[in-house]
Amino acid sequence: MNCGTSGDEVDVQVFLLGTWLKCFKIPAQTPTGGGVTYTNSGAYVQVSAEITGIEYTKEGACGSGTGNNATYSGSATIAGTNTEGGGVGVWFQ
Repeated sequence: MNCGTSGDEVDVQVFLLGTWLKCFKIPAQTPTGGGVTYTNSGAYVQVSAEITGIEYTKEGACGSGTGNNATYSGSATIAGTNTEGGGVGVWFQ
């Protein structure tokens, strides 16, 4: 699984005492463990992710330093419909 493209990064901020403060950055990367599974469930597809080894850099309000021990866990249900004339609508929750 490759997240983002070279040069892309996510800036994470915290809201503290009425102000948004820098906290850490997550660069484009290839996590070292876990994965994504897709399961058909009737008219829906269930997508589940368990990712480990996410790299980050702490800054500002969260201190300083780097690491590669962040994790992500989550899931989504995806569905779609075909409409007359060939259009496709897709949604997730």
